[in-house]
Amino acid sequence: MATSLAPSFRILCSDTSPSSSSGKRCKYVGQSVRALPIRILWVGKKRSQGAQLVFDEYFEKIKLYCTVNEVQIRSNPKNSRLCC
Repeated sequence: MATSLAPSFRILCSDTSPSSSSGKRCKYVGQSVRALPIRILWVGKKRSQGAQLVFDEYFEKIKLYCTVNEVQIRSNPKNSRLCC
């Protein structure tokens, strides 16, 4: 006799209308989740070619799913602060 140690989960619709009391399953439960914006910080002006290629590839893939901002910070300036 084989038993499974993994727990099983059943996700039900959160609609409280009388017609949904039958316990039907939601097909797209995670669709209402909002994607968080991503801010990428670069320190210094110059980027190596390898870092630029990695960034460009990652940026193209991730921008389909959420907003991505690039912020460039000067390296070790006097009295510098990141605003916003």
